Amino acid sequence: MSAALDFSFLPQDDPADVVELVRLGEQLGFRCAWLPDNSLRLDPFVLLAACAGATSRIDLGIAVTTPFTRHPAQIARAAASLDRLAEGRVRLGLGAGNPVLLLEPLGVSLHDPVRRVADAITIVRGLVAGEEITHRGKYDSVHRARLDFAPYRPSLPVYVGTRAPKMLALAGRYADGVLLNTLCTDEGLHWATGCIAAGAATAGRTPGSLDVVAGQAVAFAGDAMEEVRAFAARSIVAAPEATLRLAGIEPAKARRVRDLCERGGAALAADEIDDATLGRMAVVGAACDVARGLTRALSHGATSLLALCLGGPAAIADTLAGLAREVAPLLTSNEEVP
Repeated sequence: MSAALDFSFLPQDDPADVVELVRLGEQLGFRCAWLPDNSLRLDPFVLLAACAGATSRIDLGIAVTTPFTRHPAQIARAAASLDRLAEGRVRLGLGAGNPVLLLEPLGVSLHDPVRRVADAITIVRGLVAGEEITHRGKYDSVHRARLDFAPYRPSLPVYVGTRAPKMLALAGRYADGVLLNTLCTDEGLHWATGCIAAGAATAGRTPGSLDVVAGQAVAFAGDAMEEVRAFAARSIVAAPEATLRLAGIEPAKARRVRDLCERGGAALAADEIDDATLGRMAVVGAACDVARGLTRALSHGATSLLALCLGGPAAIADTLAGLAREVAPLLTSNEEVP
């Protein structure tokens, strides 16, 4: 059975490049383009508003925004406004936020993220449904709040982006989907989908009712390898200890990478990312290797795949073309990739 294939990338300086890449993704047949809100890069809601006017079929996703930096009512307003522009093509990802790239620079403490995101889901869902809602959360509340415009649709899908066990269980209980970030080993994928299934069971849901999107950094052999190694270093710095254990990253290796990142940034730490470590944090190689790495997630309960493309606009465009033309035909959940 073929799997839906999404993509994501890190926007750089020119919004026009973002629009062109999303337009290319639509032409190549990708399901959804996801833009991050985990740093102070160009704002994803603004960028996707431009993309909405330049496309007509591809879904547009936020992966992910956070109630630690945006009030849930403002998230709901932005997402519902974007959904009107895109005529029902928006997917909204919520999460705790990147502690290194976003929360620390803003002086925000990552405290009680599960409750914070749970409150956000309740508030966002009520507002995008066009309801007047009152919700008194521990951190975020609304009183008789209602959007002052009619949402395009009342069922805008809400995803949770995470690698943390309690947040995965929360997603299983309440979300429409989950964005799994760079869990590339069998152990990590099996563990994550197990957390989701356990959360779903407590709410009387089946795991199959969620869109479980396995997001993995992807590069073809020889392409953007320095960027991929730097990405792996950043991922190690940001990942919870439990995730690193499941990825097979030894504590001593993680400490060295963190130390190098603190002293000279991810580019310096990239030298510490050997091929074995890289293979635990990203999917790299020829088209058949990439297909095999991505398909592994499907055998562990993922329902969709997300390729994080690295490098500049030209490199991202080449990766998208390779994924669509060489890898996508090989993606299957019940056949062996050659």
